[in-house]
Amino acid sequence: MSGKLEGYTNDTILFNFQGNKLKFNTADIESVYFNEKEISAEPAKAAIPADINPSQMGKITGVITYLTRFEFQPDAGTNVYFADSAIVKGFNLATLDSFNNFIVYKYYKKTWKPRPTNLLLAAIYDAGEKYNYDKESFNLLDKRVAVNISKILDARNITKTVVDGSGNYSANVKAGTYYVLFKSRNSTRIDKVENPEPFKCFKVNINEGEDVKMSYAFGFEFK
Repeated sequence: MSGKLEGYTNDTILFNFQGNKLKFNTADIESVYFNEKEISAEPAKAAIPADINPSQMGKITGVITYLTRFEFQPDAGTNVYFADSAIVKGFNLATLDSFNNFIVYKYYKKTWKPRPTNLLLAAIYDAGEKYNYDKESFNLLDKRVAVNISKILDARNITKTVVDGSGNYSANVKAGTYYVLFKSRNSTRIDKVENPEPFKCFKVNINEGEDVKMSYAFGFEFK
Protein backbone atom coordinates (compact mmCIF):
# COMPACT_ATOMS: atom_id res chain seq x y z
CA MET A 1 0.00 0.00 0.00
CA SER A 2 1.41 3.38 -0.98
CA GLY A 3 0.12 6.48 0.76
CA LYS A 4 0.80 9.00 3.51
CA LEU A 5 1.85 8.09 7.04
CA GLU A 6 -0.03 10.61 9.21
CA GLY A 7 1.05 9.63 12.68
CA TYR A 8 1.89 7.10 15.34
CA THR A 9 -0.34 6.94 18.40
CA ASN A 10 -0.57 4.41 21.20
CA ASP A 11 1.12 1.59 19.20
CA THR A 12 -1.07 2.35 16.19
CA ILE A 13 0.01 3.70 12.81
CA LEU A 14 -2.34 6.19 11.14
CA PHE A 15 -2.18 5.81 7.35
CA ASN A 16 -3.91 7.68 4.54
CA PHE A 17 -4.51 5.42 1.55
CA GLN A 18 -6.25 6.99 -1.45
CA GLY A 19 -8.06 9.45 0.82
CA ASN A 20 -9.15 6.82 3.34
CA LYS A 21 -7.72 7.08 6.86
CA LEU A 22 -6.73 3.64 8.13
CA LYS A 23 -5.37 2.44 11.46
CA PHE A 24 -2.93 -0.45 11.82
CA ASN A 25 -1.53 -2.08 14.95
CA THR A 26 2.27 -2.01 14.68
CA ALA A 27 2.39 -5.68 15.70
CA ASP A 28 0.56 -6.51 12.45
CA ILE A 29 2.96 -4.56 10.22
CA GLU A 30 5.93 -6.32 8.65
CA SER A 31 7.66 -3.27 7.23
CA VAL A 32 7.33 0.43 6.44
CA TYR A 33 9.35 2.14 3.71
CA PHE A 34 9.77 5.85 3.14
CA ASN A 35 11.48 5.37 -0.21
CA GLU A 36 10.18 2.86 -2.77
CA LYS A 37 13.76 2.14 -3.91
CA GLU A 38 14.48 0.62 -0.48
CA ILE A 39 11.89 -2.15 -0.96
CA SER A 40 13.53 -5.60 -1.15
CA ALA A 41 12.44 -9.22 -1.23
CA GLU A 42 13.15 -9.50 2.50
CA PRO A 43 11.38 -6.66 4.27
CA ALA A 44 13.04 -5.18 7.31
CA LYS A 45 11.33 -4.70 10.63
CA ALA A 46 8.69 -1.95 10.65
CA ALA A 47 10.22 1.50 11.07
CA ILE A 48 8.74 4.60 12.66
CA PRO A 49 9.89 8.00 11.34
CA ALA A 50 12.16 9.99 13.63
CA ASP A 51 9.72 12.87 14.11
CA ILE A 52 7.26 10.55 15.85
CA ASN A 53 9.74 8.42 17.78
CA PRO A 54 7.86 6.77 20.68
CA SER A 55 10.70 7.71 23.05
CA GLN A 56 9.96 11.37 22.35
CA MET A 57 6.30 11.01 23.21
CA GLY A 58 4.60 11.45 26.54
CA LYS A 59 2.42 8.95 28.34
CA ILE A 60 -0.76 9.68 30.25
CA THR A 61 -2.45 7.16 32.53
CA GLY A 62 -5.09 7.19 35.25
CA VAL A 63 -8.04 5.56 36.93
CA ILE A 64 -11.63 6.59 36.17
CA THR A 65 -14.44 5.73 38.59
CA TYR A 66 -18.03 6.78 39.11
CA LEU A 67 -20.14 7.20 42.23
CA THR A 68 -23.06 4.90 42.91
CA ARG A 69 -25.30 5.43 45.92
CA PHE A 70 -22.86 3.57 48.12
CA GLU A 71 -19.34 3.60 46.65
CA PHE A 72 -17.08 4.42 43.71
CA GLN A 73 -16.86 1.77 40.98
CA PRO A 74 -14.55 1.46 37.92
CA ASP A 75 -16.12 3.40 35.05
CA ALA A 76 -15.39 0.61 32.53
CA GLY A 77 -16.07 1.49 28.90
CA THR A 78 -15.62 5.25 29.37
CA ASN A 79 -14.10 6.90 26.29
CA VAL A 80 -11.08 9.16 26.74
CA TYR A 81 -10.22 11.65 23.99
CA PHE A 82 -7.03 13.69 23.53
CA ALA A 83 -7.23 16.68 21.20
CA ASP A 84 -4.37 19.08 20.49
CA SER A 85 -5.46 22.45 21.91
CA ALA A 86 -3.70 24.25 19.05
CA ILE A 87 -6.02 22.52 16.58
CA VAL A 88 -9.31 22.85 18.48
CA LYS A 89 -10.35 26.41 17.64
CA GLY A 90 -13.01 28.30 19.57
CA PHE A 91 -13.29 25.68 22.31
CA ASN A 92 -14.62 27.00 25.66
CA LEU A 93 -13.74 24.82 28.64
CA ALA A 94 -15.68 27.06 31.05
CA THR A 95 -18.93 26.20 29.24
CA LEU A 96 -18.46 22.50 30.00
CA ASP A 97 -17.60 23.26 33.63
CA SER A 98 -20.73 25.40 34.05
CA PHE A 99 -22.90 22.64 32.63
CA ASN A 100 -21.42 20.04 34.96
CA ASN A 101 -21.79 22.29 37.99
CA PHE A 102 -25.41 23.00 37.10
CA ILE A 103 -26.54 19.40 36.73
CA VAL A 104 -24.70 18.24 39.85
CA TYR A 105 -26.04 21.06 42.05
CA LYS A 106 -29.49 20.68 40.49
CA TYR A 107 -29.51 16.99 41.38
CA TYR A 108 -28.58 17.61 44.99
CA LYS A 109 -30.93 20.54 45.44
CA LYS A 110 -33.74 18.36 44.15
CA THR A 111 -32.72 15.56 46.52
CA TRP A 112 -32.39 17.79 49.59
CA LYS A 113 -35.61 19.82 49.42
CA PRO A 114 -36.31 21.67 51.59
CA ARG A 115 -33.00 23.38 52.44
CA PRO A 116 -30.97 21.06 54.75
CA THR A 117 -30.27 22.03 58.35
CA ASN A 118 -26.83 20.40 58.28
CA LEU A 119 -24.32 23.25 57.82
CA LEU A 120 -22.21 21.53 55.16
CA LEU A 121 -25.21 20.40 53.13
CA ALA A 122 -26.77 23.85 53.48
CA ALA A 123 -23.57 25.44 52.14
CA ILE A 124 -23.66 23.10 49.11
CA TYR A 125 -27.34 23.90 48.62
CA ASP A 126 -26.68 27.65 48.71
CA ALA A 127 -23.70 27.37 46.35
CA GLY A 128 -26.03 25.89 43.77
CA GLU A 129 -28.18 29.03 43.69
CA LYS A 130 -25.89 30.70 41.14
CA TYR A 131 -26.56 27.84 38.72
CA ASN A 132 -30.31 28.21 38.97
CA TYR A 133 -30.90 28.65 35.22
CA ASP A 134 -34.39 28.76 33.82
CA LYS A 135 -35.30 26.09 31.27
CA GLU A 136 -34.57 28.26 28.23
CA SER A 137 -31.16 29.32 29.55
CA PHE A 138 -30.25 25.75 30.36
CA ASN A 139 -31.26 24.55 26.90
CA LEU A 140 -28.98 27.18 25.37
CA LEU A 141 -26.15 26.05 27.65
CA ASP A 142 -26.81 22.42 26.70
CA LYS A 143 -26.50 23.31 22.99
CA ARG A 144 -23.25 25.23 23.57
CA VAL A 145 -21.85 22.19 25.39
CA ALA A 146 -22.77 19.90 22.48
CA VAL A 147 -21.02 22.26 20.05
CA ASN A 148 -17.89 22.40 22.19
CA ILE A 149 -17.70 18.63 22.65
CA SER A 150 -18.08 18.14 18.90
CA LYS A 151 -15.04 20.40 18.40
CA ILE A 152 -12.98 17.84 20.32
CA LEU A 153 -14.52 14.75 18.74
CA ASP A 154 -14.10 16.18 15.22
CA ALA A 155 -10.53 17.45 15.76
CA ARG A 156 -7.79 16.23 13.43
CA ASN A 157 -5.37 13.58 14.71
CA ILE A 158 -7.43 12.94 17.81
CA THR A 159 -6.27 10.13 20.10
CA LYS A 160 -8.86 7.91 21.76
CA THR A 161 -8.61 5.18 24.35
CA VAL A 162 -11.12 3.25 26.48
CA VAL A 163 -11.18 2.64 30.23
CA ASP A 164 -10.79 -1.05 31.05
CA GLY A 165 -12.69 -3.18 33.57
CA SER A 166 -10.44 -2.06 36.44
CA GLY A 167 -10.96 1.62 35.65
CA ASN A 168 -7.51 2.10 34.07
CA TYR A 169 -6.63 3.88 30.83
CA SER A 170 -3.35 4.66 29.09
CA ALA A 171 -2.27 6.53 25.95
CA ASN A 172 0.93 7.72 24.29
CA VAL A 173 0.79 11.17 22.71
CA LYS A 174 3.18 13.66 21.17
CA ALA A 175 4.45 16.41 23.43
CA GLY A 176 1.99 19.30 23.54
CA THR A 177 -1.02 20.82 25.26
CA TYR A 178 -4.22 18.79 25.08
CA TYR A 179 -7.87 18.92 25.95
CA VAL A 180 -8.55 15.58 27.65
CA LEU A 181 -12.23 14.64 27.55
CA PHE A 182 -13.68 11.82 29.65
CA LYS A 183 -17.13 10.69 28.46
CA SER A 184 -18.51 8.50 31.23
CA ARG A 185 -20.06 5.17 30.31
CA ASN A 186 -21.89 4.58 33.59
CA SER A 187 -22.55 7.96 35.21
CA THR A 188 -26.04 9.14 34.28
CA ARG A 189 -28.02 12.36 33.87
CA ILE A 190 -30.34 14.24 36.21
CA ASP A 191 -33.36 12.00 35.73
CA LYS A 192 -31.52 8.92 37.05
CA VAL A 193 -30.75 7.88 40.63
CA GLU A 194 -26.98 7.67 40.22
CA ASN A 195 -24.55 10.57 40.07
CA PRO A 196 -25.56 12.77 37.10
CA GLU A 197 -22.14 13.90 35.84
CA PRO A 198 -21.83 12.67 32.21
CA PHE A 199 -18.41 14.04 31.19
CA LYS A 200 -15.37 15.96 32.37
CA CYS A 201 -12.73 17.88 30.44
CA PHE A 202 -9.27 19.10 31.42
CA LYS A 203 -6.48 21.02 29.71
CA VAL A 204 -3.08 19.44 30.31
CA ASN A 205 0.48 19.93 29.07
CA ILE A 206 2.52 16.80 28.27
CA ASN A 207 6.29 16.95 27.69
CA GLU A 208 8.53 14.53 25.79
CA GLY A 209 9.21 11.40 27.79
CA GLU A 210 6.92 12.55 30.62
CA ASP A 211 4.54 10.23 32.44
CA VAL A 212 1.40 12.14 33.44
CA LYS A 213 -1.09 10.77 35.95
CA MET A 214 -4.66 12.01 35.59
CA SER A 215 -7.45 10.21 37.41
CA TYR A 216 -11.04 11.30 37.86
CA ALA A 217 -13.99 10.18 39.95
CA PHE A 218 -17.39 11.02 38.48
CA GLY A 219 -19.20 12.21 41.58
CA PHE A 220 -19.98 15.26 43.67
CA GLU A 221 -17.12 17.29 45.10
CA PHE A 222 -17.85 20.48 47.05
CA LYS A 223 -15.02 23.01 47.35
